[in-house]
Amino acid sequence: MITKLRATVRARRRLRVWPAVWVVACGAGMVFGAAGAAGEGGTNLLANGGFEYPVGWEVALEDGAGGAHAREAACVRGGSCAMRLTKTNGLGWIRLRTTAPIRVESNTTYYYRAYFHAEDAPFGSSMLFLRVGDREGNLGYDASLDAAAGYSSQSFLINSPPGQWEKRVMSFRRPVAGDVYLHAVLHGNPCTVWLDDVELTTQPFVRQTPKHVYNDPFTADEVLRRLEERPNAEAKIETRGGAARLSVNGEVTPPIVFKGLAFSETAGDYANFAQDGIHLSVVGLRLGGDFIWPPRIVTSEGIWRGKDRYDFSIADRTLLGVLRRNPAANLIVDMIIYPYPEWGDEHPDDCVKNSKGETGWTTYTDIEGFATNLLEVKVSRHYVCDRVWGVPSLQSDTWRRDAAEAVRRVVEHIRESPYGKAVVGYYVSGGHDGQFIQPPGDYSPCSVGAFRQWCQTKYGDIGALNRAWNTQHASFAAVGPPRRDEPDSEAVLERLPPYVLGAAPDFAEFKDQQTWSVRDYFAGVIKQAAGKPVIALCYGSPAARHFLDSKHLDAAGMMSYYPYRQPGYAAGWHWLDTFALHRKLLFQELDTRSWVNGSSGEIYDIWVGTGFTPTSWATINRKLIGTSLAHGYGYWYYDMNSFFHDPAIHQEIAASRKIAAAVMAERDDFRPDVCFVRSDLAVGGGDNRFLHEPRFNANLYAQLYGLCGMMRESSAVPFHTHLLQDVLANRRLQNYRVYVFEQSPFITSAERARIARRLQRGGRTLVWLHDTGYLSETGPSAEAMSGLIGMDVRTEPAYARGVVQMLADAHPLTQGVQPFGGLCEMVMAMMTLRGSSAFTTRCQPFWIEDSAAVPLARYAENGRTAIAVRQFPNWTSVYVSAPSSLGDDLLNNIARAAGAYVAGPPGQVALQMNGRFLSVHGLRTCAYEFRLPPGRRQILDADTGVVLAKGVTSYTIPIRAQETKWFLLR
Repeated sequence: MITKLRATVRARRRLRVWPAVWVVACGAGMVFGAAGAAGEGGTNLLANGGFEYPVGWEVALEDGAGGAHAREAACVRGGSCAMRLTKTNGLGWIRLRTTAPIRVESNTTYYYRAYFHAEDAPFGSSMLFLRVGDREGNLGYDASLDAAAGYSSQSFLINSPPGQWEKRVMSFRRPVAGDVYLHAVLHGNPCTVWLDDVELTTQPFVRQTPKHVYNDPFTADEVLRRLEERPNAEAKIETRGGAARLSVNGEVTPPIVFKGLAFSETAGDYANFAQDGIHLSVVGLRLGGDFIWPPRIVTSEGIWRGKDRYDFSIADRTLLGVLRRNPAANLIVDMIIYPYPEWGDEHPDDCVKNSKGETGWTTYTDIEGFATNLLEVKVSRHYVCDRVWGVPSLQSDTWRRDAAEAVRRVVEHIRESPYGKAVVGYYVSGGHDGQFIQPPGDYSPCSVGAFRQWCQTKYGDIGALNRAWNTQHASFAAVGPPRRDEPDSEAVLERLPPYVLGAAPDFAEFKDQQTWSVRDYFAGVIKQAAGKPVIALCYGSPAARHFLDSKHLDAAGMMSYYPYRQPGYAAGWHWLDTFALHRKLLFQELDTRSWVNGSSGEIYDIWVGTGFTPTSWATINRKLIGTSLAHGYGYWYYDMNSFFHDPAIHQEIAASRKIAAAVMAERDDFRPDVCFVRSDLAVGGGDNRFLHEPRFNANLYAQLYGLCGMMRESSAVPFHTHLLQDVLANRRLQNYRVYVFEQSPFITSAERARIARRLQRGGRTLVWLHDTGYLSETGPSAEAMSGLIGMDVRTEPAYARGVVQMLADAHPLTQGVQPFGGLCEMVMAMMTLRGSSAFTTRCQPFWIEDSAAVPLARYAENGRTAIAVRQFPNWTSVYVSAPSSLGDDLLNNIARAAGAYVAGPPGQVALQMNGRFLSVHGLRTCAYEFRLPPGRRQILDADTGVVLAKGVTSYTIPIRAQETKWFLLR
């Protein structure tokens, strides 16, 4: 999904400019051109970047913003002054801008940096971002500048401990010389921010990193001797005490893994991870398609050399090499399933095709382009290989059969080799990004044929399909993947309805089913060939029903979104609590970057969430692992480029592993009172398949990339997340106090009836978000949606932005709630302050018109009710019509009003917990009053085991912003 986002961003380079009115000025007449003080990246082209003089900058309050500004000496990073910006309401934004233009040269990359300090910024609902544009510009984000690394990582405010400053940076490059203005924008809820040491330079910031060489502590003979003494290792996933457990050789083993990309003298940190106590080790074996990783430090040769030709010595050499670094390793072989380069030449109709009939090609994993003659395609300079090769269609029976035979041969060789005794599992990789991601449209004969068969199985007869699709196909032979070629004109896009039924969502469902079908198929081949119990793992979007229903896959993994790994953010990473019900295990991928691995550029390093110091890396590590421990997930460290090769990092890995293993070994009977409910059709495959708009959707960004999850994490409301189908089918999941229905537009008539019968009773509170229930088998209907929610809901099939303003005194649910709500609107503001974005689409508006409902918030643009509550005799309905607008404070109030357990006040910490474990990450410096869950009366320091308090119902935790602390509960 991230690959898809970045590719889409690069394709969007248009900007909209809207007029702005400047209402406040401070100083005038700044002289540019004279060199200022040396900045972080070289000579500073700003003469007053430190606000030492009352000239050169001006401030505006726009679109209803209230606030103030001043140069002051109370809080500075350098020099004697800084600029203080204070926002006092939830409307509009404050804009700081240079008063005079700056001349920039053509085809020259400039870096615009500023440092800021904040201590009271409301988490997730306040932003500070830098932009370059004309004097009155609308300041749209130009995605071509940094391949989308800037708008997410350089937007949301981070609170800091006293004396600590954070960096914002953007780069820009103009095709022709001209004048520009520098802008800094403070957007969102009330807060105070200080800025200092602003700089403009042409010199990039370069981070130097060490090079690493790995030694082999053990000889081959020592490895073979130890293997003779070892039992033939086995593994399986078991369900014990309601939790999924990994069993290795009959013993429950903490699911903590080191995942090496490959093995060489410059890759493969197996020995150090063994010292950390981590012996579950992944090593990659590439089936076909030789490549050299772009840093040119890791070579991966394909074992499958041609039709019926194999080089098994590659497998032997690789497995022996890993065991020479850790003879006690329990190996998980990453079977990287790609063809030998000539396979596509031999089977041209079995490769991915675009709508023009061209063949998809690659040199590594991702589809890099399409061509008629692959032999004429020039190889990318980033890879060292002889030629490009055709990408097999996942729907090709020939590909599945040929690849399965190759997989079987490799697994059988490993089984018969001495190294097979150490193998406990296999990792199934392949396809686009190693996740078997389906291309947007595969028009190969095998793909078209498979989709037709899928449709026939679903609908039975062509008449049923035609009624669902509103088509007139004569037979299933006329059915094919929908053609969703993107229109050239943005005006055309604006005329399209936001939601679509028919072929498009069916094709999305088909693709999602197929990507799990092929993984499960290969997992079955592996398990049959292994000759002993082994586990099968994979990577990517594990919330799908098709993964939970798979026969052979045991576990899946997914990473958190990179930018919000940084200290000061909640991570927002959480999938489902349903896995154990289906005998599955979820792993969190920790490809956590550090100061010791190579730099990819200043902005990208920030975007990827790099821990630049031992303290920040440890903070990130524990913040992320805290989610796994709270929800019963495993985790693996993914080492792509010597991310972890430093004593300080391994010291933290060893310490956190010891605590994690103890927590994972305990049975936890804690059950929260709040359940988030997802419809499988809304989340499967990582997209909302009912949206017509081909542009990236701001609401989906807020959901998929962690923003909504960050709000839950900072709400202090413990929660579970389950699929709607599981909630309705399992009575154990029907007794939460609060159910929050995530944006799930498609809910069937039968599901609506069961929701009314099983959940809308017993004094429960049901919270509905945005478009939940707008679609059913009969199409879109605001009336049907109103019947589900219990309020009169209105909508119009168009696109709109909406600024949500909470009504502070309207109801107890709004007491203490921040005035501005709406992560979707925040994402839109990142892209453009006003109007539409050529990159990111807005959403269809919904609102409430119901005299029996109490308004909690209104849209600033038109006064319509955006959030409302309605009380029924035996249940309560809360409808949040604005997309992604359930703030942490509102959720906290809803849970308290429903009598649910709430751990503390919202917005101060990112909190992950169960009945035995607590992880707290500081979102601001405070004394946090934590309420222990029912049945717990002691709190211990997780590192030392020291009892901090006993016989208590609450405990005050002193926490600094950007600090992570772990506790044990007894």
